[in-house]
Amino acid sequence: MKTRHILSCALLLGAVLALTGCGDTGTDPVARLAPDADASTARDAALRDWAASGSIVLPGDTAIAPLDPALKSRWDSVVDLSNRQADLAAILADWSSRSPRPEGWTVVDSLVDTAPSAVTQLVRFSVDGVPQGALVRRPLKAMGKLPVVLFCHPSDDGMGTFYLDFFVSALGDLADQVLIVAPAFRGETASLGTNSVISPTLSQSPWDRDVDDAMAALTAGLSLYPADASRIAALGYSRGGGVALLASLRDPRIGSVFDISGPADLFAPSFQRVAIGLFAGGTSTLPGIKVLDTLLIKPFASGKISADSLRRGMLRRSPARWARSGLLAPTQAVHGDADSTVNIDQSYALVAAAPTRASLAVASGSSHLSVMFSQSLSANLVPFLKARLGL
Repeated sequence: MKTRHILSCALLLGAVLALTGCGDTGTDPVARLAPDADASTARDAALRDWAASGSIVLPGDTAIAPLDPALKSRWDSVVDLSNRQADLAAILADWSSRSPRPEGWTVVDSLVDTAPSAVTQLVRFSVDGVPQGALVRRPLKAMGKLPVVLFCHPSDDGMGTFYLDFFVSALGDLADQVLIVAPAFRGETASLGTNSVISPTLSQSPWDRDVDDAMAALTAGLSLYPADASRIAALGYSRGGGVALLASLRDPRIGSVFDISGPADLFAPSFQRVAIGLFAGGTSTLPGIKVLDTLLIKPFASGKISADSLRRGMLRRSPARWARSGLLAPTQAVHGDADSTVNIDQSYALVAAAPTRASLAVASGSSHLSVMFSQSLSANLVPFLKARLGL
C-alpha cells in the first residue's frame, strides 16, 4: 500500500464533513458472545440506584422559547428536567432489554499496510438482525494481547479508510501498539478500498442504537483478536464522541474515553436552538440531525408524539445527563471554541455534570474541522491514551 499522508486524509475528511487472531476469511460463531455478565449486572444496578433518586439538572439549565407560541408550553415540558426519575427508569429498562451481540462475523476483505506493518480487515456482521460492517486494524509486529481502541466515527456516512488513515496518523507510534475496532453504525456503509458492506438505510438511530453496534463490534474484537479486555479506550470524533461517551456509561468494559467535539447534551442551549429552527422549517449541519428530525422533532411539532416521548428521545442521547451518575469513564474532551457544528457548550455541560471524571481542553479559535490540527489535540490525544492503556 502506498505511504499514507495526513494532508490527503485531512482534505478528504474536510470534503466529507463539508457535505454534512482472526485472519481467515469465514464466519465465526460469535452469537453467544456478550460483555461480562457480572460487570454488566453491577453497572445496571448502579445506574438504577442512581436513577431512582438522582438529579439530572445542571447549573444554568434554561428553556429557550420556540418561535411558535403554541409550542412554548409543550417545549417547556420537554426541557424541564426536574424530577424525571420515570424517564430514567424507562430508558434503563429499554437498555437492559437489549443484547447487542455480533452475529455472523465474516471477513470480507483484508489490506496489508507495510509502513507501518498492519492488516486492516473489512468485516460484515449483524446486530439485532440488522446487517452492518466495521474495520479492524491489527499491527503485525506487536506481540501478545493488545490494548483496544474502539473508534467511533464522525459524520453520518459510515466508516471508511479515509477516517481510519487520518486517525492512525494522529495516533503516531501508538497505532502500532493497539487493536483498533471501528464500526460503521447501522444504516451506513463500511468500506475498504473498493469493497463495501452496506447496511439498510432505514435502520439509523444516531447516538442510541449506535452504541449497541459499537458494543457488539467491541465484543467481537475482544473475542476473535489478540485483545486485552482490561485495557479498552473509546475514541470518538463529532457524532462518534457522543457514541463513545454513551458507550462508556452503558458498557463497563470501556475504561476511558477521548472525546473530540462530541455532542453530549441535547438540552444545552445550542441544541435547543437547532430544534427550534427545525420547528420553523430550518436546517442544521449537526451530525445525525436528519434522522432525529424525522423520528422526533417534526413528529413533536405536529403533535404526533408527546413531550414525554421527545424528552426521552433526547435524554437517551445526552451522556452529560447520565454522567451525573458518577459512572462516566475517565474522559478527556477536546473542543474548539469556534465550532459552529457542535457547539462547545456540549463539552462544558459534560464537565459540569462530571467534574471529577471529565476534563476539557479548549482549542482556542478552532472550528469543528480545524480542531483536528490544533495544539490542544496533539498535546492530549496520545499522552491520554498511553496513560490510560498503560503504554
